[in-house]
Amino acid sequence: MVGLTNGTRNNIINLTIELIDESGYASISLRKLAKNLNLTTGAFYKHFATKEQLFTETTFKLSEMIAGSAIKDLNEQDPSEKQILQLAYSLLEQYQTHSNIMDFLFFNPTSQSTISEVTSNFKYLNLIDRLLTQLISDKNLKKSKNTLFIQLWSFIQGYGSLIKNNSTQLDKKLIKITLNEFLKE
Repeated sequence: MVGLTNGTRNNIINLTIELIDESGYASISLRKLAKNLNLTTGAFYKHFATKEQLFTETTFKLSEMIAGSAIKDLNEQDPSEKQILQLAYSLLEQYQTHSNIMDFLFFNPTSQSTISEVTSNFKYLNLIDRLLTQLISDKNLKKSKNTLFIQLWSFIQGYGSLIKNNSTQLDKKLIKITLNEFLKE
C-alpha cells in the first residue's frame, strides 16, 4: 500500500503499549494516538482498520516481550517444577511493575480472544504446556495437564490482581507452597 510504513505501524503499537502501561487500556483513544503521533485519524486508519486490530497486534507484541523477559531467566537444565516457579515469579513481578500491561493481556476482551484463537503463536503458553507435560511425567501425576494449568493460571491471575490492587506483596515462598499444593493428588 502506498504511504504505509512499518515504522509508523510500529510507532503506533509502541505508543499504545506506553499508554496502556501509564493509564490502562480502557483509556486508549484512536484520536489521542493519532494526535500524539502527528497523524490524521484517516492516516491512522490506513495502518489499523479498527481498535480491535490494533489491540490484537499489541497483544502479540506484549506477549513476545513478556515471554522474552521470562524465558531469559530460565535454565533449561533445571527441573520442570523449578522452571514453572520461575515463570510464575516473572509474571507476578510484571504485575508489580506493569500492572496495566498485565491487565490488558489477561482481561482485555480482544487479547483474550486473540490468545484463545491462536495459542500456537504464543511462546509463553507453549513453554508452559511443555513444562506441565514434563512435570506430570516427572511426578507421575494422575491430574490432567488442563486441570493443573487452570489451577496455576487462576492462581497467577488472582494473585496478580491482589498485587495490582496493593492488597498484598509478592511472596515467592507462597507461590512455591501453592504449586506444591496443586501437585498433591
